[in-house]
Amino acid sequence: MPAQTLSVAILSGKGGVGKSNVTLNLALSLQQSGASVLVVDGDLGLANVDVLMGFTPDGTIWDVLQGRMTIDRVLHTDASGLHVLPAASGTGQQAQLDSKSCQLLLKTLRPLAERHDFVLLDLGAGLSETVRLLARSAAVQLVVTTPEPTAITDAYALLKVLGKAHHLDHFQVVINNVQDPEEVSLTRTRLLGAARKFLQVEARLIGTIRHDPLLQEAVCKRTPLLRLYPDCPAATDIAAIAKKLKSLRRKMIAEGTISPCLSLRTRKPAGAAAPATGASTAKTTATSAAKATAQKPPAQKPSADSGRKPAATRMSGTKSGTAPRGTASPKKQGF
Repeated sequence: MPAQTLSVAILSGKGGVGKSNVTLNLALSLQQSGASVLVVDGDLGLANVDVLMGFTPDGTIWDVLQGRMTIDRVLHTDASGLHVLPAASGTGQQAQLDSKSCQLLLKTLRPLAERHDFVLLDLGAGLSETVRLLARSAAVQLVVTTPEPTAITDAYALLKVLGKAHHLDHFQVVINNVQDPEEVSLTRTRLLGAARKFLQVEARLIGTIRHDPLLQEAVCKRTPLLRLYPDCPAATDIAAIAKKLKSLRRKMIAEGTISPCLSLRTRKPAGAAAPATGASTAKTTATSAAKATAQKPPAQKPSADSGRKPAATRMSGTKSGTAPRGTASPKKQGF
């Protein structure tokens, strides 16, 4: 039987873009539509999902990993039936997990996760090893950004690293805190368009969330926006994104493409178009150079251009994911 649980890693390149609020309110919207949802606070050292929901956890994921508490004891269930696994805040020891610890965490979570329709992993901002490993374990990677240049720059860096190092080449993107429709158009070009052109990564816009001053009021009241102001503009936008996630899950179940829940499987580049890295790049370059040498005329007088790189090499840029010379790179486009 194909996997039924859709795991979604929710990430951001920088902090302060509203990632945790998006995660929590998406979860509530999915729960209200009849889906069973588990939220895992994956920001292991700076957790705040419990703060946004207004409860004090009895224990955290770290207590489970240390064998001090069972996962059922730590699991928080709110009035709507939403399940939340809280993490600790202000303790640096568990903020970063190595591969072995991540494997243990995922193995511990998996039986609980598989009892739900959706698992939303609210990961920390940035590019730590923990973030990269947990992102790789999910079936869907959803990146939250805002139209601000710094947020777009960091989101692009996130796509680049996850694409090159972990061969993740499909992302969903949410643009949060939109104040003008023109901002959506610019972000499409600067982030989604640049990722497709320079990284060969498909980043699709799953939705936008309008700027809404009621969100800050909800945060101060430690009550989720969808519960406090269910009809406000931002809540309406989040509900629309939740509807798309439900459609995506149905589609993936029908196609049998949902990956095993919370599994650190090995990913390979999709097709020959995927950029080669490391040793394979060196091998390909050496082979090409040998062929080029074999095809050269036996004797040629060196020209003034003999020290230059071949034109094709010069045009392709010096690094994978770097804009071709003569073409505006993401930084130069206003990143």
